[in-house]
Amino acid sequence: MGYVTNGTPKNSLAKSLLLAMVLFSTASFGQVNAGIQPLSAYDSHTVDTINLQNLNIVLNVPVKEKSGLMPFSFGFSENSYLFKNGTAWALKAPTMQGTANGSLGVAPGISLQSGGGNLFGKCPDGVTSTVIFTNWSVVLADGSSHPLPSSDSVDYSFHSSGYSCINSTFTDVTTDGSGLTAVISVAGPGASVIQGTVYSPSGMAINGVMFTSAKLSPLAVTDSSGNTVSITSTAATSFTDSLGLTALTASYATTGNSFSWTDVNGGTQQVTTTNTNTTLFSSFGCSGVTEISGSQYLPTKVAYPNGTNLGLSYTAEGRIHVLTLPTGGTVTYSYSGGNNGIDCTYQIPPTLKRVTSDGTTTYTWAAVNNGSGNTTTVVDNGGNSTVYTFSARVLTQVQRYQGSISPSNLLTTDLYCYGGTQTCNFNPSSGPTRKRRLRLRRLGPDVLLRPVQQSNESSHFRQDGHLLQSRIQLGQQSLCVGIRGSLRL
Repeated sequence: MGYVTNGTPKNSLAKSLLLAMVLFSTASFGQVNAGIQPLSAYDSHTVDTINLQNLNIVLNVPVKEKSGLMPFSFGFSENSYLFKNGTAWALKAPTMQGTANGSLGVAPGISLQSGGGNLFGKCPDGVTSTVIFTNWSVVLADGSSHPLPSSDSVDYSFHSSGYSCINSTFTDVTTDGSGLTAVISVAGPGASVIQGTVYSPSGMAINGVMFTSAKLSPLAVTDSSGNTVSITSTAATSFTDSLGLTALTASYATTGNSFSWTDVNGGTQQVTTTNTNTTLFSSFGCSGVTEISGSQYLPTKVAYPNGTNLGLSYTAEGRIHVLTLPTGGTVTYSYSGGNNGIDCTYQIPPTLKRVTSDGTTTYTWAAVNNGSGNTTTVVDNGGNSTVYTFSARVLTQVQRYQGSISPSNLLTTDLYCYGGTQTCNFNPSSGPTRKRRLRLRRLGPDVLLRPVQQSNESSHFRQDGHLLQSRIQLGQQSLCVGIRGSLRL
């Protein structure tokens, strides 16, 4: 059912990740962190993926693919959850603007924005003022935030010797195991231009320039062989493939968006979205938090060239309720527990249900360790239970049961430990040890662990071949996976 990842799902969501580099403070544990996070677990389906750490729903909707030296793909990667914006509830809803290409992709509206942590200081001359930008994060197309070290900063001033008087550039790696490298530098006059490039572990690079108006254009993503996909924003937004040809043109409006391209026969193909002005209201009754009210344009239909549609409807407060698939099937979500479907402290639905023609899957969320972690219990449509345990959003344990939760029904316990000095609380019996290099391990029939770079692994096996413990070295970090039960590869 679920899978563990360094941030890349196993379906079409992997084709639409990078949106932006964003300067803003890291969210607290109690707030939903959007998108696909590293070292976590997900339940992935055809068009929807559930983040098992926080029960955020991520939509993965493909639109177009084109082969080439650097294949072009375009799709929607969207989130659906509620969060506190100060003292009021706010909605993160799909927008269906779309993004193009790969682990790092291109999309309209990409920006570097300043959020919390900006400081005013003095240049070494003791006279000239400068603004210091801190608390940097890389934000991907699915909305996930990946922080850089808090010590990273650049400053902008009108110092006579240049536009930065303390630190004009830095290069660093995200701290959450996603393996992204960011290069940020101050490089312009007046408009306070900041240049930024982000590299994936595989060598993909996205380039852009930030202005204080928060617009980033032009924008391009380049693979390790030098092939490029780019975006140009004018009256419409054009996406250019690695051959320099227009692969897709996007137009955006309040009531809906359109995405068109020329097919191999010279005809025009188009995908359109319809946005409906939707009245929203909530009745959570959380002390000191203002309810949702008013209206918002929400996408209610995606129409494909072959005449099929993806339909979307929402709950009263704006969370996804029903997905009507192009095949005619439906996926229905419901939210319960806590205060009418929300935990007032952690901003997460205590119970989420996903209903299809195959049956009902129930996801139950609970805080543990005084709120520093949580468990999510998943009961599938066959009545089998899986308990995922997280510490500060990082997966630490998975227990699978045949049927209900009972010691006699326990099939396997998988332990995950991270950090160069951390050790697993699991002692394997004596047996042979082997080391090998790997990029991907499969833990069970559909549970994936993707190290963010090539790594060394030490595995302890019993004589009957059952894996007892595996330690994976990831540069300065190590990941220990202890498994009680057999390992199916």
